[in-house]
Amino acid sequence: MIKLSFGGGTFQGLRGSTAIEDGWLNVDYPFPWYMNKKSRRNIDVECNFMELGPIPYSDNTVDIIYTEHCIEHLTEIAVAHMFKEAHRILVPGGGFRVSCPDADIAYNMYCDEKLERLGFDRKLLTATKETELIDMLLTPLVGKVTDTDVKKLVVENTKEEFYKKLQNLLGDISKEEQERTPGYHISIWHFNKLESQLHDAGFANVSKSESGASYMKAFRRPYLDRTAPEHSVYVECRK
Repeated sequence: MIKLSFGGGTFQGLRGSTAIEDGWLNVDYPFPWYMNKKSRRNIDVECNFMELGPIPYSDNTVDIIYTEHCIEHLTEIAVAHMFKEAHRILVPGGGFRVSCPDADIAYNMYCDEKLERLGFDRKLLTATKETELIDMLLTPLVGKVTDTDVKKLVVENTKEEFYKKLQNLLGDISKEEQERTPGYHISIWHFNKLESQLHDAGFANVSKSESGASYMKAFRRPYLDRTAPEHSVYVECRK
């Protein structure tokens, strides 16, 4: 069985040898940003998803694909390409599981005045809740949109309009820009958007899941779903 982790970073190095023993392979790219990080030596298959090239596997050859808190670091175009490539290389009936920060959770918490320290950036531990919200959604906008801007955008727009206007404020992110700061969040995701993108890529049976609650045994492992589960959305589908 071929099991791939897309954009796993420290997937194997920090989560123990069990992932290796279970046969998972990490598909990622050794950005210069990783030079002093353990994750650099945990890449089994090099692939820069921002290049929009083919993932180096033949059609219908991979059984399981998992990606945890990776897609928010890519542009929407790159994510759409990743999903199509995942569909191409999976065997019929193969499973794909995606987790990432859930914009809806952060937005709803903000509107309910319950937004807590999200913990994605330690430098922002004393930040306002507006900065916390922007940091989770689109990191490069921190310091470029004011608290007043955020409050106004929330009040004057629907949730979907708010997301779109923020993404428009960010503008296009080039491959070179993303390589300089691959840890930044540069795209916004929630279940409805993920469901639509996965259907567009050809996947069927797209469903919302929860941390550690996959209906596929391969995804119910203790070293998976460990990144910010209280602020994440989980989606599963099959080819």
